[in-house]
Amino acid sequence: MTQKNKFNFSKNKLATIPLPKSRTRFYDLKVAGLVLDALPSGKKSFRVYKKIKGQASPVNVTLGAFPDMTVEQARKLAHEELNKIAQKINPNIKARSDKKKLITLVEVFDDYKRDRKLTPKTLVGYNQIMSCYLEDWQNKPIGRITETMVSERHKLISKRSLAQADYAMRFLKALFNYAINEYKSDNEEKIFTSNPVTIINHKRQWNNVARKNTRLKQKELKPWFEGVLTIQNAPEYMENIDHRVCLFLQMALLTGLRKEELLTLKWEHVDFDEKMYEIVDPKNHLTFELPLSDYLYDMLFEHQTS
Repeated sequence: MTQKNKFNFSKNKLATIPLPKSRTRFYDLKVAGLVLDALPSGKKSFRVYKKIKGQASPVNVTLGAFPDMTVEQARKLAHEELNKIAQKINPNIKARSDKKKLITLVEVFDDYKRDRKLTPKTLVGYNQIMSCYLEDWQNKPIGRITETMVSERHKLISKRSLAQADYAMRFLKALFNYAINEYKSDNEEKIFTSNPVTIINHKRQWNNVARKNTRLKQKELKPWFEGVLTIQNAPEYMENIDHRVCLFLQMALLTGLRKEELLTLKWEHVDFDEKMYEIVDPKNHLTFELPLSDYLYDMLFEHQTS
């Protein structure tokens, strides 16, 4: 640094700086730490450049471009940034943290989908919640979603569906828990520290809708099964009902498989020689081999060759 690079900044002096051969830094005598970087392209930018005791690298904060930013504006901003530095606050770290604080609900959801292995069914449900019940919150920074907002939204959704209201809040709670642990400052401090959905617990506001528990009773099994076979073998019914629907219903009853497991079952998963079939659990993605009963073997073999 030479003495000619240090002077009291003014509009006229900065405007008449000749084009340098390489980046050149000029220092303001009025505000220690305020500098102007001049580039061979003609671009000139105000910065705060301040060495801090105990740190290897100086803090370097961009303020704005000259002449769009005046000398007076640059000095005012420089004072603000230097005041942060005096309080041992790194303005660059704070700026990155402040930016993360503005992450929106839909951005958190996108990150959540990227990092979590969600089943197609779960993803459909979450997308529905976002589009039907949280659409007006999608572009809102999650830090601005308050407990009051959550409580009122739960009450509003409950007027339409008690179960969907609880489902929406469980989903929202999961997104906030993810954000709390995912987004951190450069110092590894959590950006978000609380989950506003806990207000539902505090107010005992959950609807706690009981799960459906409808099932076929023992005395109903025979007439139900006979009804399926009647439909399967009646030509007048089969004009409107796919044969595979009857196959699906019989397998559901005889195997106890989940709907998703049956819907994803393919012929390559069935081994007629070994009388086995293979399924992939949609929740943990593990593969299982299960035996075919004689009835299922005959039914599948007949359907494959028909």
